Amino acid sequence: MPTKKKADNPNSSAALEANKPRRQTQRQRISDRLKVVPSTRDQLSHDLGMPIQSVCPNVDALIRSGEIHEEGNRETSNGCAAAVLYPGPGNTNGSISGEHPHP
Repeated sequence: MPTKKKADNPNSSAALEANKPRRQTQRQRISDRLKVVPSTRDQLSHDLGMPIQSVCPNVDALIRSGEIHEEGNRETSNGCAAAVLYPGPGNTNGSISGEHPHP
């Protein structure tokens, strides 16, 4: 018996549409926070009280849309390097832009 793809499942499609406003709100919160202080995904999760599992896909969507970009790395509390997120589309012409001030 063939399994249905999620896209063909009316319950899955309905859930996607039902959650659309919430996703937009989460993305707006992330975007607004980055306008105040550039942050890593982990910092956004902590500062906004959102699970990292919600932050990461929303950040990825904001990067794809050009609303935010990654630039440089910052050391995390456990010593790993994490990409720092900034508002705006970033530098797309291949040249190196100026340093952003670190908060």
